[in-house]
Amino acid sequence: MFRSSYPHRPFSDNSQPYFNPYKSHSISASNYPTAFEVYAKPKQPVSSMADSDSAAASTHQARQTLLYYFQDHNGELDLDKILTTAGQVADTVQQISPMIKQAGDILNRSGDS
Repeated sequence: MFRSSYPHRPFSDNSQPYFNPYKSHSISASNYPTAFEVYAKPKQPVSSMADSDSAAASTHQARQTLLYYFQDHNGELDLDKILTTAGQVADTVQQISPMIKQAGDILNRSGDS
């Protein structure tokens, strides 16, 4: 009584899988990074010797640059340049120190109120 043959092909072909919204799909959570992994800082190099070497090199370079200003054309230290610069630094400190003292007094008065 029941005829199982259809005059037309069925809508879905069994050779291709179809999407079933009620079936749980096996999407692994490991395919997606966690929030920590997304916002984590990038990995830094482990070599601490390289960091200390570069810091020592930059300190040495700063000293060489500073000494360069006090050398004469032969590459020797020029005592006259050193004393002139020291005198200019002393004059600048002498001129600025009263202003710094006044600013300190003003800040102390406003703090007492």
